[in-house]
Amino acid sequence: MTTPPSPRRAFVLGALLLLGLSLGACEQRGGSDAAADSTVAATPVSVSTLAAEEFRQTLRLNGSTQARREVEIAAKLPGTVASFPAELGDRLAKGELILSLDLRPFETALAQAEAGLLAAEAAAAQAARELERARELKARERISDAELESVTLAERQAESARRAAAAGLEQARLQLEDARVLAPFAGRLAAKHVDAHEQVAPGMPVAALADLAQVRVRCSVSEQDVARLAAGQPATLSIPALGEARFPGALQAVGVRADPLTRSYAVEIVADNPGERMLSGMAARVEVEIARRPGAILIPGDAVVEQYGQPVAFVVEAGLARRRALTLGPTDGERVLVEAGLAAGDQLIVQGQWSARDGQPVALRETAR
Repeated sequence: MTTPPSPRRAFVLGALLLLGLSLGACEQRGGSDAAADSTVAATPVSVSTLAAEEFRQTLRLNGSTQARREVEIAAKLPGTVASFPAELGDRLAKGELILSLDLRPFETALAQAEAGLLAAEAAAAQAARELERARELKARERISDAELESVTLAERQAESARRAAAAGLEQARLQLEDARVLAPFAGRLAAKHVDAHEQVAPGMPVAALADLAQVRVRCSVSEQDVARLAAGQPATLSIPALGEARFPGALQAVGVRADPLTRSYAVEIVADNPGERMLSGMAARVEVEIARRPGAILIPGDAVVEQYGQPVAFVVEAGLARRRALTLGPTDGERVLVEAGLAAGDQLIVQGQWSARDGQPVALRETAR
């Protein structure tokens, strides 16, 4: 017959059992911690190997295109438009007809002026002969001084009338020419303000002509930027409506007086317009080069991390992330110039930089270009 264990013995056995279980658990947990300590997780990052390159700082401006030369053409004479053969957008050579007034009144006036001149010339010739005869008679004392003076005055009046008739004829010829409105320079017809059979008056605009061989863009710049601009600086125009096309040009003029309301200065950029693709009034973007530096280090703006008010970047050295304090310069729009803190050959972290810590192991997932 088996004797049941006493309460004291049962307690001791239970305590020993619990102690054994605890030791086993501790041994298992200790082994797991040791395994975890032996492998520290590395942060995945992407890097870009830095290389020195030329830095070009550009000033970006916005404006709209205008023809290099554009004029409103006005009628010089009153009359009725007989024909307007040119159409909008037509290319016209210098001296080519834009419109013509009804020429009949001016042709009639010219014919009358020609006839008037012929009559005046005949009268002047007759007066000259009479003066010559009067002088001969006076030399023989056949006429008085008063009679000679009268003939002399008549000759002078006839000569004045001849000159007036000649001037009238020249004016009639000019009016006949002015009745035909011609292109003052080679260009394209930009506007038609009248049509055939309409009445016009002197000074009334009838058309606009634009020379699109070159275009100009006027922009406004701040007082900080105007100090870095000078006529002749290279510039590049791009027209959103024309896609990726870019047109080289130059800064033509820089204003010297600020607008009293905006405190900005006017600048003008001129560019050749091959094929006349750029038209007046198109939205334009202008880039003007204001600085150039060879051997520069440029990095993407989003690779810069600000810590405690200081711009920093992270590079990879021997598998570890290393923090570099930066001194930054100007930007080219997408990248920023690094004055100090990085050098050619550095492996800059461009993805994963926000979670990187100095001295932290990293794993390269790919190399950015």
